[in-house]
Amino acid sequence: MNLGSAIHIEGVKKSFGAHVALQGVDVEIPAGSFTAILGPSGCGKTTLLMTIAGFEHPEEGRIRFDAHEVTAEPPERRNVGLVFQSYALFPHMSVADNIAYALRARRRPKAEIADKVKAVAALMEVEPLLARLPSEISGGQRQRVAIARALVFDPHILLLDEPLSALDRNLRDRMKDELRRIHRKLGITIVIVTHDQDEATELADQIIVMDSGRVLAAGPPRALYEQPRSAEIARFFGRANIFKVAGNSEDAVHVEGSRLDAATVSGEGAQILVRPEDFEQVEEDREDAIRMLVEAVTFRAGLCAVTCKAPSGAPVLAELPTGRIETLAKGDAFYLRPRKAWLLD
Repeated sequence: MNLGSAIHIEGVKKSFGAHVALQGVDVEIPAGSFTAILGPSGCGKTTLLMTIAGFEHPEEGRIRFDAHEVTAEPPERRNVGLVFQSYALFPHMSVADNIAYALRARRRPKAEIADKVKAVAALMEVEPLLARLPSEISGGQRQRVAIARALVFDPHILLLDEPLSALDRNLRDRMKDELRRIHRKLGITIVIVTHDQDEATELADQIIVMDSGRVLAAGPPRALYEQPRSAEIARFFGRANIFKVAGNSEDAVHVEGSRLDAATVSGEGAQILVRPEDFEQVEEDREDAIRMLVEAVTFRAGLCAVTCKAPSGAPVLAELPTGRIETLAKGDAFYLRPRKAWLLD
């Protein structure tokens, strides 16, 4: 098993003309972790990845792999494997030659190259394809070859730039399994750039949330989802229902005309987050329930997604078990009780 390197990013700033792509980024990526950099298009996530790889150089700040500073080092000296979004395979080279390219560039002995190519082709299950050209294999197979090429020289860090975006849903699911398998087997540090929240949460044990060239938050997926620091992160990271707090006391929080037991509410702040799955329907007008008006009811993967309005007019999404909820129609009133809520800054 390989041993991954920790990545320390300290005060990194990167500009392209007047556009500031990275605004003093500070973040730690643990050794051996599977980390996702998550954010919308143009937020700086790919620039951060290319800065880690050495293809972009910051004007300010530094990057260390473990204790070794690599800020000024070229890509070939960083021991980093990189898979581009387009895969970037050489079209005139066979699969075997594409995989071997990095080893030949390092002038490794022919016997070592042959052994390494065979081993990594077996790992990525592309051995039957070694004699073919990239144009003769499928998109999923090209991706496997690109990952094999990035792994053949035993890097301590593997960087992936939106590697699943061009694949159909079934192939994406299979490749997620492959990436998890590679991570378990090799133990290297993997960093993946994605704009897909589900992809990030399914793959990563740490997520870095970025927007406008800055890091909004970093941490385990469950903590970011259940305990976001702000409404901005809550909205970005999953579906969020956010209400203004009308008042609170030691034993209750008042919101939308209801009185929520303080035991069901965590955190501090003037706004309150309730995730769609944390509502339950109740039959009567209880003090801890919010009166809602139905906008629409749709069936979604074993649940009913209910779009409704709170007394303030705020739009609300609730995910509830199928059953009596399906009889509701637009304009009907019903009651939802938050089972769990989180206060936000």
